Amino acid sequence: MPKQSDKAAVLTTRHALICLIAMLVGAAAGGLLYLATESVPLAVLTGGASFVKAWQFLDSVIG
Repeated sequence: MPKQSDKAAVLTTRHALICLIAMLVGAAAGGLLYLATESVPLAVLTGGASFVKAWQFLDSVIG
């Protein structure tokens, strides 16, 4: 049976939720832009930027 340690969790539930929602937002933004323009580089850049901004927004709102 594994021993329980006093270490804190690596990823809290709050951060896991923020990460999940930000990934969904980034994937949706990148996917929609790809469908509109068929440009993979623009879709990847848009998805990454959307992920970062969604993370910042959710961190301030859920915080």
